[in-house]
Amino acid sequence: MLAIAPEGRESLSGGLEEGTRGAAYLALKSGVPLLPVTVTGTENWRVYGNLKRFRRTKISVTVGEPFHLDAAGDQRQALQQGTLKIMRKLADQLPEEYRGIYGSGESDGMLVTKDH
Repeated sequence: MLAIAPEGRESLSGGLEEGTRGAAYLALKSGVPLLPVTVTGTENWRVYGNLKRFRRTKISVTVGEPFHLDAAGDQRQALQQGTLKIMRKLADQLPEEYRGIYGSGESDGMLVTKDH
């Protein structure tokens, strides 16, 4: 078993950021199923605030159904679509406030980014 954060780092905003292609690359090359796991309640302010008061921080871990990526098409397209599928599976398991760029801005299977 191998655990990978497809964003490549901890989110600065608290919500999902754009996924990188590394997890999709490994999944496509190996052909193994992916198991989406999300964790909420681990924001620094929450954890450190509770540590100061010697309290446990309540977190939530959600484990989704295993899935495979489709290797059809050229490699670049397969990586792009695979990364999008991974991030959407993760977003579907999260409350709306944690979905970040994979939240309500979806249309026709493509990610729609919003200007800020």
